[in-house]
Amino acid sequence: MWRSDLHPVLAKWQEALRAELPTLGADDWLQFWSRLGGIDPPGTRRLAERLLEETADVYGHALGVYLNQLELPIDDAWTSDVDWAFRAFRFDGVFLERLRMPLLIRVFRDLGIELEEQTEIQLEYVPTPGVFCLPLDIPREVHVLLHLIGGWLDFAASLKGLGMAEHLVHSDPSLRVWERWLGDETPTIGYGLLLEGLVRDKTWLASRLEYTAS
Repeated sequence: MWRSDLHPVLAKWQEALRAELPTLGADDWLQFWSRLGGIDPPGTRRLAERLLEETADVYGHALGVYLNQLELPIDDAWTSDVDWAFRAFRFDGVFLERLRMPLLIRVFRDLGIELEEQTEIQLEYVPTPGVFCLPLDIPREVHVLLHLIGGWLDFAASLKGLGMAEHLVHSDPSLRVWERWLGDETPTIGYGLLLEGLVRDKTWLASRLEYTAS
């Protein structure tokens, strides 16, 4: 975020945080967190660029094959067409809305978590597209904001949002406030992506939704 986009009060807060960095042995936040996490930013950038380069043709080919199945040539596709294609209405008969919450409850019960008894997590449905995990008091109050659009995407978004929330509500409440609130968000996102990936797992789809044609 550019400094010009910050509210003046937040800008002052950011500057105050930055002023304390030298006492932690760093000149900027990237340097601080990279060293703390043992991350090599230049090496990570090279790895990411190489991955994008090596998979560019693979993704384009796979997308073209999928769009052709829908009789939509990739050269004629607009962004809205791709959004429609990824919505995949043909799977709505498998990912029924009435199955979503019972499925979520079973998924977390398998992990030893009784979702219905967790008062720390609030699942809310909002008009804003996407899924957001909003912690208000880690680990005592975390809200998952979810926009329902139907089909498999609702299952994926629900798993992702709740996965992120579970990471936060399982934080040790005895940790200092900065240990609970600041730092790398990657582990939280990783928990969400891990559970979201279940909707692409053939074994899971077969056992939980009795869908074997994936």
